[in-house]
Amino acid sequence: MKQKLGELLSVCRTAVGAPAASHEAPQSAHRKRPDDLQKQYSGSKSSTKPSIVVYEPKIHFPLLERLFDQASGNASLGNRSFVNWYYGSSKERCCLLLAMQGDELVGTIGAEAVEFETNTGERFRVGFGQNFFSFVPGVGARLFFHASKVFGGGVSFGAAPASQHIVKRRRWVEFGDVYEWSINPLSYSEQIEPGWKAAARALRARLLRVDLRTLASQAAAAGFSPCEVRRLSEYPVGISPDQTEFSWRFRPSLEHLRWRYPLQDGPLRYRAYQVERAGERLGFVILSWRPGQVIAAHVDVVRRADYVPAVVHSIAAWVEENVEERYASVRFSLQQGSEDALLLQTGFRKSSKPTFFAVGPQGDGYRVEIPRTGGNFSLGMGDNDLRVPFWEDVLRDRPREDQDGGEVEVPVAVLR
Repeated sequence: MKQKLGELLSVCRTAVGAPAASHEAPQSAHRKRPDDLQKQYSGSKSSTKPSIVVYEPKIHFPLLERLFDQASGNASLGNRSFVNWYYGSSKERCCLLLAMQGDELVGTIGAEAVEFETNTGERFRVGFGQNFFSFVPGVGARLFFHASKVFGGGVSFGAAPASQHIVKRRRWVEFGDVYEWSINPLSYSEQIEPGWKAAARALRARLLRVDLRTLASQAAAAGFSPCEVRRLSEYPVGISPDQTEFSWRFRPSLEHLRWRYPLQDGPLRYRAYQVERAGERLGFVILSWRPGQVIAAHVDVVRRADYVPAVVHSIAAWVEENVEERYASVRFSLQQGSEDALLLQTGFRKSSKPTFFAVGPQGDGYRVEIPRTGGNFSLGMGDNDLRVPFWEDVLRDRPREDQDGGEVEVPVAVLR
């Protein structure tokens, strides 16, 4: 896109986004889910069209806090340090749009500017959306329309059904072959259930868990090529491979990496690893982690065959530094390929359904053609993992350590 995002912001007074999933945490008895909040607002319709404004920390956070502190489904918008960092610290990269009806907040949509690159060197920027909520009929479409003015295109990964409906109506290019792989998946229930059933589910998950310290050896036994990893204290110039075998891939700039995946601890914690084999640089992996879970947040490698080994050995290095996390839940996303059988032998579980993933549409200033039949691409961005609990919540509410083993027990129903 030829125009700068900052210029468009001054023209539209809107900010970015394509709709994406609101990954819901388990429901609690005293908090409302977003659909309950929608019912709360549906009784107070107004003929006045809502105004769309860009989030300003000093003005709008109290509105977010009042609304989303009630909602167990996406309380991340009620966390000041996260919202002000992600949506307020770099508006050229990420913004949050608010729909206001008078002084009431009736909808939100946020998105991050993400860049992809083809194997011919062409780069294109789209909006990667999240926190898309509409509490009054018609507001969601209006938010989406304003967000689309900025980018003319977007990427939707892991979208909720309502967001998928909007994307499909706009004829975005869908890819049905991206799956999630996991080890030690977190156990939770979408419904309130008796305590005995929750305890039984937690016990089953505990008995079946895998010690992540064995992951690298299991991967080698399954047939994956070994590699070496080195933890990075900063992102060096040239960290991203210039050429890969992928037809297109997610490739953020160095400045974007440093902003989006900071290696200094904040609301989210990231660890980055450079991956090599016999002195040859294969790429790098960024892990997002919190007690009880680790996610491959970004993966950029030269060859498809090195994608899984890079992730596995980065996790192994992370576990060496954090032995208490040896039974953590692990997740990463990957386009379906020949590695499936080897991943199953390693101990990973494949999701039963593909993760919704779509890109589009091609509009003014958006000239890169995305193959509609999949092709050999590297999504690389994994789970955006912008959900509670954040680290400040974890540290405040951290459970007591085991007296004998030092392992921190995290309730399985808390994290997802």
